Amino acid sequence: MGSTPASQSVPLTTENGVYDSDGDLMLHVGPEMARFRVCSKSLARSSPVFKRMLYGSFAESKPSDDAKWVVRLPEDGARAMAIFLSIIHGKFHVTPETLSVRDLYDLLTLTEKYDATALLRPYAHRWIDAVGSQTDDPYLLCVAWELGHIELFEKMMVTITRDCTVLEDGTLLYGVPTNELSSCISDATACLDPDRKLELPCSFDVNSRSQRATHLDNSWTFPMDSILHLQPDNMMETIKKNRMALVQEYLKPYLILYDALARGRCTVDLGRREHLTSIEEHSACDAMAFGSLFKAFQSLGHNITLPGIANRYNGSFRDLFYVLPRVKILSHHFDCLKSFAVELREGDHRAGEKCKRLEFITPSQLRYLNKQAEKMGFPTRNPETRAEDEVMGFLTRKFDRKAKEEVFWGQSRRIEQPAASWGQQRADPSWW
Repeated sequence: MGSTPASQSVPLTTENGVYDSDGDLMLHVGPEMARFRVCSKSLARSSPVFKRMLYGSFAESKPSDDAKWVVRLPEDGARAMAIFLSIIHGKFHVTPETLSVRDLYDLLTLTEKYDATALLRPYAHRWIDAVGSQTDDPYLLCVAWELGHIELFEKMMVTITRDCTVLEDGTLLYGVPTNELSSCISDATACLDPDRKLELPCSFDVNSRSQRATHLDNSWTFPMDSILHLQPDNMMETIKKNRMALVQEYLKPYLILYDALARGRCTVDLGRREHLTSIEEHSACDAMAFGSLFKAFQSLGHNITLPGIANRYNGSFRDLFYVLPRVKILSHHFDCLKSFAVELREGDHRAGEKCKRLEFITPSQLRYLNKQAEKMGFPTRNPETRAEDEVMGFLTRKFDRKAKEEVFWGQSRRIEQPAASWGQQRADPSWW
């Protein structure tokens, strides 16, 4: 479906806002007061909220005299309302075949407000299929929430937990601001002609990787708490708790090793050396390993000697997960290098197994998701069902022995093989 440039979109006038030529009600929607002639009965049948508003004892009720019936809805989005009205008035030939994530979010915000989301069921599968891969857009989480798409919701919760960064005040960052999108598809320039296809009035290509938000060097700038509507219950708390658990568990093996080196742990017996006693030999090994571990974390911008390093880490877990195996610990004892690698690999495995049991959907969230899924025709989920392996697969490290590449995050990266890199030794099962 082609896009209509904003400059060519139809202006907001009463003439092109007629959804029922015999309609008895005028809606003035949005800050621009876009005008729509509609059938009040159609609105009332489609939404219990509109039914109470129009036929109850409210100011929006039909006037008793012969005055025109006008209802003003300045807080609603004109574009979202246009799509909603096209559906409830049977203007199916102008209902969009696909929607951007933000358009879908705005529409669902409207239908949730008026308790009419179930009316979108004939379109929900097609719309969600078109945007389901755009996981770098935080609004997709809210879309999955309101539609009851449990698999996509869980995928988004895991992805945001894994990739988000944190400001000093605890604000979560994920994605980028949509100012450039919002300016392109503003209500003031949207195509609202009920007899004309509602095409996206902007040249923004949501499938163009160069124009999409991508995570490069912690470049997220969108604060998650700026999402005002369709925010799942306890969403922020769940993401923060799980992110902290991931960071703590994967840092734990390094902190344990740090404490052991600080106390002295080398016990290698290389036989009597004339120039070194066994105590000096062990101290030299511990000092080299301790110093290299400290320096490695310093190069990552973190002081491992300070308490609460996990609480002070503000980067993404994804970045941490990637760089930790590349930390180098030095020792002139082969047995110590091997011991470091074994301990850290086993610690990495324990962390992965423990974190796979994290709960990314709370019981209260699942109840709402199941209710919405039944409305929209998406699969429901038993409360005992855990996350699918592919959802949590990012916690698994694999190693291609022939190609000598470490494979995770869906990517292969060439492994360098420095003599004292326990990270490479830890990843390569042939090393043992």
